[in-house]
Amino acid sequence: MKTLIVEDNKTSGKLLKALLKSKTNQTVLVENGLEALEKLKHTTFDLIISDVQMPQLDGFTMILHIRNNAHLKHIPIILYSAIYTNINFEQMALEYGANRFVKKD
Repeated sequence: MKTLIVEDNKTSGKLLKALLKSKTNQTVLVENGLEALEKLKHTTFDLIISDVQMPQLDGFTMILHIRNNAHLKHIPIILYSAIYTNINFEQMALEYGANRFVKKD
């Protein structure tokens, strides 16, 4: 299983990558939505885990690009945030095309 982690906070990204490494065959870490979209042009992934708030391209906008691409729209996406944690943001994440929304503590 290949997992793409999209996280601009280096500490959080490295921690998530370390946690998932034992459960997946390969994890790739990028720092924002633009980097994720570029990586998706050249590599296939089984799962995307992404923060919401990032520079250059946020998680919501990244999801829209992925869901509008016939080659990528099947990939499950977990979106998470420490800032956007109320039920409205969870609902919005699901409406944008995330499969799950997780509150980051």
